Amino acid sequence: PSPTALKSRYGYHDIKWIDNKIYALYSRNIPNSSKKNKGNELQVMNINGEILYKYKLDKTLSSFDIDKERNVILGLCPNEDYPIYAYTIPDKL
Repeated sequence: PSPTALKSRYGYHDIKWIDNKIYALYSRNIPNSSKKNKGNELQVMNINGEILYKYKLDKTLSSFDIDKERNVILGLCPNEDYPIYAYTIPDKL
């Protein structure tokens, strides 16, 4: 299936397939744009690419992983003194 619900392919940095859902790290960066990054989001989509949930993150992450057993999202922010961040997984996730 193609992600027909997505309006743009730009801004996606990392993607995971977990429990029949697509988890994607998204920023509002557009190529050749002078706009600053307004913060990253973790978007959760169904198999058709329809966005089910959006979670605002307080760091600009380059990668992430999800540990459902420990109930955490681990994010990598390489330009920081402490580059690994842990977020509690929201209930909807």
